[in-house]
Amino acid sequence: MTNATRTSLPPTNLPHPLLGTLCILFERRTSRCTIRQSVQEVIILITPTGFFAYASLPHSIPATIKAAIEDINKTQAAKIDSWEDLGIGGKYIIREICNAIDDCDFFCADITTINANVMFELGFAIARDKRVWLIRDEAM
Repeated sequence: MTNATRTSLPPTNLPHPLLGTLCILFERRTSRCTIRQSVQEVIILITPTGFFAYASLPHSIPATIKAAIEDINKTQAAKIDSWEDLGIGGKYIIREICNAIDDCDFFCADITTINANVMFELGFAIARDKRVWLIRDEAM
């Protein structure tokens, strides 16, 4: 994590009296964390969350991105969701997508095809001051 910060608190604030140091690693926004404990310290590792925007066509794009999201999520280095993970039926899902972008730490978008929805979501993420990663398949 590039913006990680380590903070030590006095032993009186520790959840267990045998622990010597409480170290907290965090980014500017947090929503999920994993706690590892040892005799000398407790380290809270924040898992960054992301949202991935991509077009539904051509079919090779969503298949490739879904596989990549699944692989990344298995590593637990980050937790990435897409619009398909929101599980919303019907046509109007923009509110849920905007909420997901608001709640994430970073935003990824595939710009292989110029898709109006993806461009809107990209603009929304930029307006919300999210870290942005863009990908493009040069073979298309």
